[in-house]
Amino acid sequence: MTYTQSLAIHIVTAVAVGVALDWAIFERFKMIVGAFGDSGEVRYRELPSWRMVVVILASAIVGISLAAPVLLAFPFWIGTALFAMSNIYADAVALRR
Repeated sequence: MTYTQSLAIHIVTAVAVGVALDWAIFERFKMIVGAFGDSGEVRYRELPSWRMVVVILASAIVGISLAAPVLLAFPFWIGTALFAMSNIYADAVALRR
């Protein structure tokens, strides 16, 4: 497998896992903290679209750092921090309503 193929597989896998993890964390937090089925409930699809771009970008950065022959620590932590901040923002939006 060439490096380009490995890079593409890592990026696609990281983005898929990142989006699924983002959704799961948001829904679990919402169920634990908020009332399920409340009329003011925030749905995942109602979150700002720019936040999804940040989640995809953060996941892709993590995938790129993992595809390198040696783990690139700086991009990995940048992607992880972006992902965490995006998730904190989504949880804050859910709590405000």
